Amino acid sequence: WLSGLALFEPGVMWLVERFHWSRPRAALGCGAVAWVLGSAVALSFNVWAFSFPFFGETKKFGLFDMLQIFTSHGLLPLVGIGTALFAGWALRPELAREQLHLRSPCAFDVWLWLMRIVIPVALVCVMVQLSKLA
Repeated sequence: WLSGLALFEPGVMWLVERFHWSRPRAALGCGAVAWVLGSAVALSFNVWAFSFPFFGETKKFGLFDMLQIFTSHGLLPLVGIGTALFAGWALRPELAREQLHLRSPCAFDVWLWLMRIVIPVALVCVMVQLSKLA
């Protein structure tokens, strides 16, 4: 429950700050949207099921399959790439060094260049490979 509630917080705060809604009204609005979307995804296992081809494979669960493909083939690698690029290029090296508690300057340099170059390239390769497998 706590993890689920924590996922609502950015949406609730956005509604409170942007539209000046009260927190209870914003929480109810986010909950209603989540309930509608969750119901639609749950119905895609039965009543709203539809099939579609995806790279030579027939997907049978409609909206559920579409969301699964979007998150696993798109969002997860993109968030990983963005996080690595942010940690490697936007974060001040002094702050990163302090937070990582790496005593060896060599170890920090390896970490920094992994974040800047190796990990983003590796994740792009993963995304390309996922598109070939799918």
